[in-house]
Amino acid sequence: RDLHSFPTRRSSDLDANYQVTYDKGCTNVGTYTITVTGIGRYTGTLQKTFKIMPYDISGCNLKVENQIYTGEVINVKPTVKMGRTITLAQGEENDYTFVTNPTTVKEVGDYTLTVTGKGNYTGAKVDTFNVYYSVPTELSCTNVTATTSTVTWKDAIAAKWTVEYSTDKNFENAERIDNVSATTATLENLVTDQVYYVRVKSVRVCSPSFTPALRVI
Repeated sequence: RDLHSFPTRRSSDLDANYQVTYDKGCTNVGTYTITVTGIGRYTGTLQKTFKIMPYDISGCNLKVENQIYTGEVINVKPTVKMGRTITLAQGEENDYTFVTNPTTVKEVGDYTLTVTGKGNYTGAKVDTFNVYYSVPTELSCTNVTATTSTVTWKDAIAAKWTVEYSTDKNFENAERIDNVSATTATLENLVTDQVYYVRVKSVRVCSPSFTPALRVI
C-alpha cells in the first residue's frame, strides 16, 4: 500500500505506521525538508519543506547599565535575553551587534544603544543609559561657629559642585551654593543654636543624587 492511500498514525504509537526525519541543522534560520517514510503496512515517502524564520530582536529584553564617569573610554556591555533563560551572544557571527550614540562612551551625559539582530535574529531594539559622576564622599563640617561652618568632601572626578543647606532635613526652601570649584565651602549667615542639614552633589548632567544629609550643630 502506498503511504498516500491511508490516514497515518502518530509515530509515537506502539504500532506506528511511519517515521519522521528532518534535515540536519534545522534549529537555525533556513529552509528545511521533513520526510515521512511509511513502515509496516505502509510504503513510500512524503516530503514537505518548511522555514524557520528569524526572531525579531525587538521582542527580547535589552538591559544597559548606567556608567560611572572615569575619564577614560567606557566599554559598554549590553545584556540581551530572549525570555528568562536564553542570553544572546554579541558579534557579527553571533546573534547581534550594537552601536551607541554618541559612538564613543566617555563624557558625562545621555546615550542611546541600538542592538541589531544577526543570524537567527532580525530587527533592532533601542535602549538608553547615561554616564554620571559618582556621589561625593566623606562629607564633614569643621570650624563651626555661631553663624558659619566649613563643609568639606572628597571627589576626585567632578570639577564643580552644588551645596545645599537647610534647617529642614527634607531640604524644603534650602539655601544653595552653586558652581563650587573646590571640595570645600563655607555656610554663612546661620542662625545661632539652630540645627542645619547640608548635602553636596556634582554639577553635571546625569549627576546622581546628593550625598546623604549631614547634620550641622
